Amino acid sequence: MPYRIKTPAKKAVLEPEELIDRYERLSDWVVGHLKPIAVVTAVLVLLSVLWGGMAWWGHRSEEHAARLQAEALKAYQGALETGKQQRFLAPETKASYEQAIAGFQRVRDEYPRTTHAAFALYYLGNAHAALEQYDQAIAAYTTWIDQYQTVELVPLVIQRLAYAYWSKGLPQDALGQFDRILKMPDAPNRDQAYFETGRLLEQQGQKDKALETFNKVATDFPSSPWTSEAVARIIALGGTPPAREPKPPQATEGASDPSQAAPPSTVSP
Repeated sequence: MPYRIKTPAKKAVLEPEELIDRYERLSDWVVGHLKPIAVVTAVLVLLSVLWGGMAWWGHRSEEHAARLQAEALKAYQGALETGKQQRFLAPETKASYEQAIAGFQRVRDEYPRTTHAAFALYYLGNAHAALEQYDQAIAAYTTWIDQYQTVELVPLVIQRLAYAYWSKGLPQDALGQFDRILKMPDAPNRDQAYFETGRLLEQQGQKDKALETFNKVATDFPSSPWTSEAVARIIALGGTPPAREPKPPQATEGASDPSQAAPPSTVSP
């Protein structure tokens, strides 16, 4: 049976009168709704201007914050380098830290919504700690932790906070901060937090707890650079580091007298 080939239907062509009629109806609708159309158009234009202005202002703020941050960081790093060579901070070094503090504070005060604000607050705490202004350092670190909970640097900032409490003479507060790190399974500085906890406990005369903590470092973090430090503290406290315990005596084959037993293996100091 032959199939009929369907031809596409031709679209109806509007007559000139129909086009004019549609145009007139559209014109009448526009005239009748001219006010709301003008309002909507004005709002869209205003929103576009505001969005463009905010984008421009945000870019400008980032640039200014970056410039201030760079100047403050240069002063901070300069003070840090010269301070390492001084037993006591020289006036010039202190002045550099104070210059850095002023710069970081400006970033925080003038550009708090920029990407540089978090780093400015962190270095602000570091600079205060270097000048032994521990109350200001504690305030800066605490604010940082409260505002930037999702940032990966949180465990490191908590460690800085612990050091500030420690330096201020508040060992229990420092232990509390180190304990916060120990409870973070993914914290990259848990090994150091354990070691510093052991040092604090040792300073407080809690020898047994200190030994337990140092052994934790040596056992759980064998490849950590803090393990060798922990082993040194264990030995200094009269303990035996893990994997260094002497093997029990083993009787030689055929020996019935305990005095014939082989001596324990030699342990290197």
